Amino acid sequence: RPPARRASRSPVAASAFPVFEKMVGTWEDNIRYIEPELEKTPVKLVGVREFAIDGDVVTLKSSTRFPNGKTLRLAFEGRRVKEAYGLKNVVRFDRVPWDEEEDEEEECEFPKTAPDDCYYPIVLLAAEHPGKNVLGLYPGYSNEPIPTYDVVIVREVSVETGETVLAETITLIDDESLGTWAAHSAQEITAEGKLGGVQLWRSAHTRCAMPNAEKKGK
Repeated sequence: RPPARRASRSPVAASAFPVFEKMVGTWEDNIRYIEPELEKTPVKLVGVREFAIDGDVVTLKSSTRFPNGKTLRLAFEGRRVKEAYGLKNVVRFDRVPWDEEEDEEEECEFPKTAPDDCYYPIVLLAAEHPGKNVLGLYPGYSNEPIPTYDVVIVREVSVETGETVLAETITLIDDESLGTWAAHSAQEITAEGKLGGVQLWRSAHTRCAMPNAEKKGK
């Protein structure tokens, strides 16, 4: 295996985060898992993620709970960089401790054990693609422009090898009655470079109305 490419950490001048700005706040995650053979599984996970922006830094904190009761907590800080692992003008998210007193020396196996605060040597590289009315008009129906969606394309890269271990697309969907939702499709990639399982995420901003919320507790 060729040596990993060295990634640039030189940030460009501070700039806006056109899609991440719309994701600031808390999101509730629901995750389904699809096997590499594209067969559905009974695995269903829940979690919470938080986005915040302070100047030229995007903070991401994600907490995912597994059926065995274990919780995986990950925290990242993202900065826009000119280049990282061959990708240009992306937001590079580096792992940081969940809090200042956290000790992340321990490594663990995922997802069989997934204890709290276990360490994963990965970076996230994100490209923002704001939605624009660029698809023309609905032919023969109206003069309204065809809307497009805000999208974030993510590559999860192993720091040790420089290889992509997961490729994800996040699409923000605005609903007049439910508010803003996010649909994620995350394709896992094995160490041999083959396609692995697929994670299907659906996330709701907490300001949005959750379907069937009134049924909780009944």
